[in-house]
Amino acid sequence: MTSEPQTAKALLLPADGTSIRIVDFDIKEKDDEDVVDSGMADFYDPIPDLKSWFSDAYQDRAMTAFHVDMRTRKICDPIGRAFIKSEEPAACGQYCLYYTLSPALPTNKSCERIVGCLSPGQLFWRGNVVVVRYDYHLGLGHVYKDVEEVAIKAVEEVLRKAYRSHGLERAYEQNGQFLV
Repeated sequence: MTSEPQTAKALLLPADGTSIRIVDFDIKEKDDEDVVDSGMADFYDPIPDLKSWFSDAYQDRAMTAFHVDMRTRKICDPIGRAFIKSEEPAACGQYCLYYTLSPALPTNKSCERIVGCLSPGQLFWRGNVVVVRYDYHLGLGHVYKDVEEVAIKAVEEVLRKAYRSHGLERAYEQNGQFLV
């Protein structure tokens, strides 16, 4: 990686429920401040610099990967990465969805609008949610690419599927995190 800052475009789902929008993010080498104790985010280099969207909850962030394509692939990892079908070629690719469940933050109103009715006691995204796009394999020469606005529908589908299937609960159980 060069010493000059590199940037790419991400999709921001604002906590306050305002319009989902494309934002710029810097790409940087991971440092000690980026390490998350839970091991649920950014275990590879380089990483997206998302501190400005997570503020005090930056250390609480988690990440999940998903894949968008026009056709179903038999080789897609059903556990590590969700698959979403899209008829929009510009939306196809590999993505990481960054989020937090920090009880210090309000529920994400953008995500609430997407999933509809919330179930009492079920985990839900809090604060801002940010989606980045990449090529290749994370940690093995991956390169960040710009997220296009046409990816919004696929991201909405990922959120609906994750919420309906209790995906947040399963992610934390698998990582030894049991939130009260």
